Amino acid sequence: SNNNNNEEEEKEVEGLPWWWEYIWDLDAMKPSGKTTGAVSFGDSANVFRTNIEQIYGGYDSLDNCPMAEGALDDLADGTMFIGLQQYKNTFGSPYKLCFG
Repeated sequence: SNNNNNEEEEKEVEGLPWWWEYIWDLDAMKPSGKTTGAVSFGDSANVFRTNIEQIYGGYDSLDNCPMAEGALDDLADGTMFIGLQQYKNTFGSPYKLCFG
């Protein structure tokens, strides 16, 4: 029994809630597995999942897009766009843009 508790503790990633993995076991959250056609709710949810895991869980990016971060205040005065141009010139495009 102690072994199971240790395994569960190891699976929990700092920065993500304890219930994180359980959500993705729900049928509605599973990707369709299709490469063409309509996108399912699970497909869209898993895009958010991998982005959240990259940002808060320290996971590697599955799409190899670098992450650009900014503050919402930077959008109001326009300075963020100067930084984004420099980021694009340095790292290329596309990249993930995160605000918070």
